[in-house]
Amino acid sequence: MAALGFRRWFDIRVCAIGLIGPMLWWPATAPVTSAAELPGEPAAAEGATDDPEDDGRVEIDRPEMPGAGRTLEAAPTLERQVLRELESAPHWPARALAAIRLERFDCAPTRDRLIEFVQNDPDWRVRANAIRSLAERSIEQGEGWFAEEAEPRVIRTALRFGYEVDAGRVQRGVRFLLRSHRLDERLLGAEIAAVSGRDGLVADAADTVRSVMLRMDRAQGGLLSPRLSAMTGVRGLFSRHDWMRWFRENGRRVELAETRRDPPNPHPRPPGERSFLAELNVDAFARFESYVQQWPERRIDLVFALDCTGSMSPIFSRTQSILSDTMLFLQDITESPRFGLVAFRDVDHDFVTRPIRLTPDAEAVLLQTWLQEAVHGGRPSESVLAALHDSYAMPWREHVERLVILIGDGPPHRGEAGTCIRLAERARTRGGIRTQVVEPINAPVRDFKEIAEAGGGRLWTLDDYALILAELLGLERSDEIDQAFMAFVRHYTELLR
Repeated sequence: MAALGFRRWFDIRVCAIGLIGPMLWWPATAPVTSAAELPGEPAAAEGATDDPEDDGRVEIDRPEMPGAGRTLEAAPTLERQVLRELESAPHWPARALAAIRLERFDCAPTRDRLIEFVQNDPDWRVRANAIRSLAERSIEQGEGWFAEEAEPRVIRTALRFGYEVDAGRVQRGVRFLLRSHRLDERLLGAEIAAVSGRDGLVADAADTVRSVMLRMDRAQGGLLSPRLSAMTGVRGLFSRHDWMRWFRENGRRVELAETRRDPPNPHPRPPGERSFLAELNVDAFARFESYVQQWPERRIDLVFALDCTGSMSPIFSRTQSILSDTMLFLQDITESPRFGLVAFRDVDHDFVTRPIRLTPDAEAVLLQTWLQEAVHGGRPSESVLAALHDSYAMPWREHVERLVILIGDGPPHRGEAGTCIRLAERARTRGGIRTQVVEPINAPVRDFKEIAEAGGGRLWTLDDYALILAELLGLERSDEIDQAFMAFVRHYTELLR
């Protein structure tokens, strides 16, 4: 696929998980088709006030909170201080963390703060997290919550968590998105349609998912797979090839999973049974907050050295998916990261190494990552030395975190292991480049542990990729902080794709 064509559809895709991109259009509240004019639709739960003296702010009918439960007033001083710092932070991850933490409480002031996030925070990712916390606390919807919402991904979140959005706006917005020539926009329209509660739109959603599966190319298939999995309930598929095989085996039928929750009920889960970040003890939460506040200041150069031989084929698409998620997450939370890629095979194949130089253009590296194939091979060892050499020879910036992640299932050629180890040590001591090594098949690979240790890193598996990110972002390694970070990543991947 031509790079220009990829760029046109990719811009919205990366925006959907956090990169800066164009604002997706969503129909305004007025003029609006009344829900009563749409057969089978319930009355809308939002609208503008008719008070002629209204100052422009929507008055919200807020039900009384239960008398029992945690209150902000009774929270430790440290927790109140941390929440104030998070809520006033200039970058979205900190404010999103505040919204997640406010799930912890049962009092009116924290409820009102979440509603303030939903209606006034400038970043859609914060608004989406606030909606989730309101739903987890079983807060009933107030008038006007989504009357001014122009971001379809926030509309998608509201519907998924059982809140109501004006039926006319939903229908017009879905129709607009489903007509797009961009597959990711069409899939977004299908996601909203699937949770709209209208039978006609749900049928359109299934047809659109089928069309997206048939039309996507290799790179699109990789990037859209997590969203397809969420819509179909089918797990473990990471590539276009995976989806085409499933599609044929399923008789070319697409059935959507139930993704819309019931409206919030008046009985929230009791304290102690809420999300990990809401329940994390105050001291650990304060430590985690200090790291989150530093993320925007991190400057990172990251190169992946990826084994592309045939022995990697059983887990290759999953590996590509993890590399993709890693780049997108870092692009979203840190300042101007750069990424590079060194695909490698062996000396008797069509290439030994295929370097993609470090660049701030995450789109280009993502594309190249998904265009690689795991083919050829047959020998137990690979061109690890050549891959490390090309990785360390990248044009690294000064005063940044420098990291190479070697991913493969075959050791260096006989006689080259010592050179690999010395090269990793020299890159660390002279170039400030750390080397982490990943064994994707969870089986020991000769010399990989020694290469990692010489490069100042560790030996990991694919399941540990979030912890590699945690180290790269400078987090203290402890059980509580590790779990807090992985919980934040889960919120990110499940809510903000």
